[in-house]
Formats: sequence, C-alpha cells, structure tokens
Amino acid sequence: MLASRPNPSVTALPEKVDCGDYHAADTVPDLIAEAVELGIPSGIVISAGFKERCARKELERRIAQTIRGKMRLIGPNCLGVITRFAG
Repeated sequence: MLASRPNPSVTALPEKVDCGDYHAADTVPDLIAEAVELGIPSGIVISAGFKERCARKELERRIAQTIRGKMRLIGPNCLGVITRFAG
C-alpha cells in the first residue's frame, strides 16, 4: 500500500505501508527516519528544495545518511513513478 495522505507522522498511519510519498521538504528527513524505524522499505520524495538550494543541502545529506542500506528512495525533486504500459 502506498501512503500519500497527509499525516503528522509515519507512526500515525492506520496501517503498515510499503512505500511512502513525501512532499514538504522541511519534514521529509524526520518522516523518513520514522519510516526506516518502522521497516518501510521504499519511498518517493516529490518535493524540491534540497541540494539545489544551498541552505538546504543538509536536509538531503540527512536523508541519504538515514536510508543508507535500509530503504530505497526515488527523489527528491521528482514526479514519482510512471508505468506507461499498466494502463
């Protein structure tokens, strides 16, 4: 199941998910840390505003350090995943 509803935290989700969808750049590192702790194996970071903005390079570094060897992540600054052949 993909989590894309706005929640104050990953632990507030009503059921376990296998992929998180993260949007607000300032909250992404903490939410991903929660997801890793819960064993969620993948995520997609839709939002921009990380290393392309010098003041926020640290956010992207924190994410990379948190997920290393624990979670697969697409993004940041992406549209997500598209499977054209799935209809």
